[in-house]
Amino acid sequence: MSASTIQMTASESTPWHVRSALRMGLLGGVVAMFLCLVGIVPVFANRPLIVGIVELGQAALLIAFGAVSYLAARGEAGVSRPRAVVAGAVVGGIAGLFLTGLLLLGLSVNLRAVFLNASQGLYDLLTDGQGASWAWFPIAAGVVTGALAGLLAGLPTRVRSVFLATLGSLVFFGLFAGLLRTPMLVTPLASLARSLLAPDGLTVGGATVVVLGTAALLIGARVIQPRRRLDALPKGQRRLVTAPAMVLLLVLVLLFPLAMGSFFAQVIATVALFILLGLGLNVTLGLAGLLDLGFVAFYAVGAYTVALLTSPGEFGIAHLTFWQ
Repeated sequence: MSASTIQMTASESTPWHVRSALRMGLLGGVVAMFLCLVGIVPVFANRPLIVGIVELGQAALLIAFGAVSYLAARGEAGVSRPRAVVAGAVVGGIAGLFLTGLLLLGLSVNLRAVFLNASQGLYDLLTDGQGASWAWFPIAAGVVTGALAGLLAGLPTRVRSVFLATLGSLVFFGLFAGLLRTPMLVTPLASLARSLLAPDGLTVGGATVVVLGTAALLIGARVIQPRRRLDALPKGQRRLVTAPAMVLLLVLVLLFPLAMGSFFAQVIATVALFILLGLGLNVTLGLAGLLDLGFVAFYAVGAYTVALLTSPGEFGIAHLTFWQ
C-alpha cells in the first residue's frame, strides 16, 4: 500500500474538528466586528501599510481572519493538507459571515446611535464601495484568507516559520515606516529612505526588501547556525567572540538615539525604565515570594537624583546632559 493511500485512509477515518472550527470562526467574527465598531478599521482605512497594495484597516481584518483560520487549520494539518485548507476556508468564511451580518443590519437599522463608528464609510469599506449587492464580499475575503492560512499551516515547519516571520516583519515595518523615515531624511541615507519608506507605510520596493531581507536572514541563520557554532567553541575562544560582540552592541545602543532622534531616545528610555521596574517586581514577588514594594523607593531616589543633575531649570544642580 502506497504512502498516499495510507494518508488518504487515515484522513477519511479521522473525524473533523467541527466544534473547534465553529469556536474559532465565532472568535474571528467577534474580533472582526470589534475592530470595525471600535474604529480601528474605518479610522485606518486610508493609512497604507504597503502603499498601493493594502491599507492598515484592511490588514487588521485580514490578520484577524488569517489568525483564527491558521489556528483551526493546524489541527487538521496533521491529517492532510487539503483538510487544513478546507478548515481554514470554513473558519474564515464564518468570521466573514459576522461582518456580512453587521453590514446588512447596519444598512437596515441605524447603529450609529450606539456605535459611532458604524458609518456609511465602514459599510463602503466592507463592500469595496459596491453597496448592499456586495454583502457577500466579507465572506469571500474570509474564505480566501482562511484558505491561504490553511495552506500555510500545512507547510513544513521551517518553511512556515519563514513565512510567518516575513509577514510579521511587513506589519512591523509598515507600522513604523514613518518613524524610521523622518530621522533618516537628515542623514546620507535620505534617498534610500524615500525609495523604501513612505510617510505612512512601506513602498512596494520597501516591502520587497523587507520580505527578501527577512527570508535571507532566517535562511542564513539556519544554514550557518551561529548559536550552535558558538556553543561548540572552547570557553576561552567563546569569550573572544562574545566580548567584542557585546561591546559593539553597547556602542550601537548608545549611538542609536543620536542617529534616530529625540523621539526614539525618549521611547527607549521609557521602555528601559519599565523594564527595570518589572525586573524588580520579578525579584521580590516572583523569585523571593515577598509582597514588598520597597524597591520602588530606590527607583524614586535614582530618578530624583538624575532629575536634579540634568534639569536645565532653576532647581537643577549640575545641568548635565545625558552624555555627561
